[in-house]
Amino acid sequence: MKFKRIDVETVRCLVSEEELQENGLNMDDFLSNGEKTEGFLRKIVSMAQEEVGYKVPGGSLSVQASILPNRVLSLTFSEKQGQGIMDILKNLKNAVSKLSEAMQEAEKKAAEPDQAALAGIAKKNSYQIEFSKLDYLMRYASAIYLAVPVENLIYHLDRNDRYYLVILKGRMSEDQICRILSASLDFCEAIYSDEALLAYLDEHGEKILERSALQILQNI
Repeated sequence: MKFKRIDVETVRCLVSEEELQENGLNMDDFLSNGEKTEGFLRKIVSMAQEEVGYKVPGGSLSVQASILPNRVLSLTFSEKQGQGIMDILKNLKNAVSKLSEAMQEAEKKAAEPDQAALAGIAKKNSYQIEFSKLDYLMRYASAIYLAVPVENLIYHLDRNDRYYLVILKGRMSEDQICRILSASLDFCEAIYSDEALLAYLDEHGEKILERSALQILQNI
């Protein structure tokens, strides 16, 4: 397992499928076995204290879960008032369930080139990835591998001093867009697919790079 300290109250743990199996778990256990999952989560929090000096904050913990393209489970723990372990398990179950369904459907669609995108996400035309610092955006750009042409641009919003990478889905498949978005999890604050936010950025934000932003940053 790999631990990364995000800030004082937040830590991320990457767990491979093999490590899950070594602990008597698999991805499906996060959907059905609350007791076993709870014990595993407590173990991870305890290990985080030893590995990166993470101390459980004064409030309750929340967890965000995602499944990376290489079948690695990403768990991000942070403080959230008023949330107990059962709420954590409920949120984790919902998150993993949705991501597992998306990954399974993406694998199915990969064998059908004429139907590459999932019905739900195909309706989304753009994605906005929020970064708290330009440095995080540049680090993401240097880490991402663009296997297909990607239309993208960058806005800076002075109101909250945040940077927004806008990715236009274009002809990318569900699997391709999932890989690009998943790769941003270690660097970004949030991911949106909101046409209203895009309109707001276009009206109030400053365009830093109008096209091929990721490709340009990779060459800096």
